[in-house]
Amino acid sequence: MTIRCEQLDALYGGPSRCQLFGDVRKTSEKKLEDLVIVPGSFNPLHDGHLGLAVAAARLTGRDVVFELSIENVEKPLLSRAELYRRLGQFGQEQTVLVTRAATFPEKAELIPGSVFAVGYDTAVRLFDKEFYERSLGEWNSGSHVAEALERIRLQRCSFLVAGRVSSGQFLTLRDLKVPFRFEDLFSSLPESKFRVDISSTNLRAKQ
Repeated sequence: MTIRCEQLDALYGGPSRCQLFGDVRKTSEKKLEDLVIVPGSFNPLHDGHLGLAVAAARLTGRDVVFELSIENVEKPLLSRAELYRRLGQFGQEQTVLVTRAATFPEKAELIPGSVFAVGYDTAVRLFDKEFYERSLGEWNSGSHVAEALERIRLQRCSFLVAGRVSSGQFLTLRDLKVPFRFEDLFSSLPESKFRVDISSTNLRAKQ
């Protein structure tokens, strides 16, 4: 994958909130909308990420873009060297959007109208009060969760949730307690369409 220094400069020292790498013919920074977005740290990139992208694209009929944020609520800013390494895992035929969007409301504002294809473990964090406390400041009567999801709805974004194995169980959207007012933001990617029991954490542990 071609990585230009001026793109990294724009992300790390300039005003840019996002940069596209790889195959950018199907989209551009000026029109980032109505896509399937597969967000992740890609440390490492594996068949689960790639399979999820293919399955979500087939189900929705949309172009797919991988999204990698250099900012993280719980970790330091991703270094240029590490970003370069992670981008190097992708082929030139794939499209990766590198952002400074640490949370889903921020991602939604960058890519309106898009469908975020995520695993069950990621979907759970959307309702994690402690996560919002770390990312948005002092916890305030559960309002941060609702505010975040309303910001996502305002951008016409939604979530396609794939099942994941957790503590020996295969958990799906049906196991996630989604408040009634936000049920329309979530749909399930059937197990028959996609299931890969692999994770970056497990791969790193084996390495």
